[in-house]
Amino acid sequence: MSLQLEMSGIALRGRRENALKAISLRVEEGSLYALAGNRGSGNSQLLQIAAGLLRPDSGKVRVCGLDLADRSARKRLPPKIGYMAAISGQDPELTVLESMEFFSHAYGITGLSGREAALRLLRETGMERLTDERCGTLPLSVRRKLDLVRTMLHRPKLLLLDRPFAGMDRREAASSRTILRQAAAEGMTVVFTADTMAECMNLCTEMTVLAGGRRIGAGTAGEIAARFRERSPIYMEVADGEEIVRQILSQEENVRAVTEDGKMFRFDFAGSPLEESELLCTMLEAGAVIPSFQRRLSVPEEALWEKEPSGILFGAETEEEENEENTSESGV
Repeated sequence: MSLQLEMSGIALRGRRENALKAISLRVEEGSLYALAGNRGSGNSQLLQIAAGLLRPDSGKVRVCGLDLADRSARKRLPPKIGYMAAISGQDPELTVLESMEFFSHAYGITGLSGREAALRLLRETGMERLTDERCGTLPLSVRRKLDLVRTMLHRPKLLLLDRPFAGMDRREAASSRTILRQAAAEGMTVVFTADTMAECMNLCTEMTVLAGGRRIGAGTAGEIAARFRERSPIYMEVADGEEIVRQILSQEENVRAVTEDGKMFRFDFAGSPLEESELLCTMLEAGAVIPSFQRRLSVPEEALWEKEPSGILFGAETEEEENEENTSESGV
């Protein structure tokens, strides 16, 4: 498969926040690729660089085969990508169809062809019933889905989506994930930013994790989740039997840092997935009523940030990456 996005030694300097330090990544055609990290991690800036909206201070970027250091290449980029900003861009006075036609024209699909493209995509994504609704009357969740859908009007090779699920309810988020999986199955490449590990796990095949402008992890969703596991607390709702739960947790050697907030228990668990299941079964068999029991695979700053990228969470960076960062920071 061909590379649709390749970044090497990307750096942004002279900024108090969102500076990037020698970020490198490669995204193959048909991938569902996540850039995970809290706000301020630099993932949105990295996406803007890929879209040609922000110029890095150093490093190389190739998007859909185009070298973005070349001005003529940057001019040829827009038809090849679909970019979704973190803030909704719908004109509240336009109907859904009018808004879609407007963006069709912006992508160079004019006249009847633009209307046909808009109607086709609304039909394919289950939004045809909203054709005559004004964008300003729609819930934020639906407007965000519309923002996502319109990036696909011109059938781009690469979608660059900044926090696409922010503001969506569960129904629209699930529907949007289905749309993106189908797009990837048809050969489109999707790169998106996310604040939580859960957003990534629900969709991506691969990911890069950023904190403080550094790349602190990369791999498949399963690999990253496994590295987060011990640092991701368990949240457990106890409807009845709190005293039973307290006693069992106090006797379990793998349980640490238990806190309570009403009916919600939070604790760290250092055991295996099997031991985790056995703990839950023990509490249920003892008579506790537990409606929910889950690890929240979030990306909290305290769990991600290591002053050195060789922190125990993700392991050491390669010698090549360390040399690349030293070179970019020295201005060579």
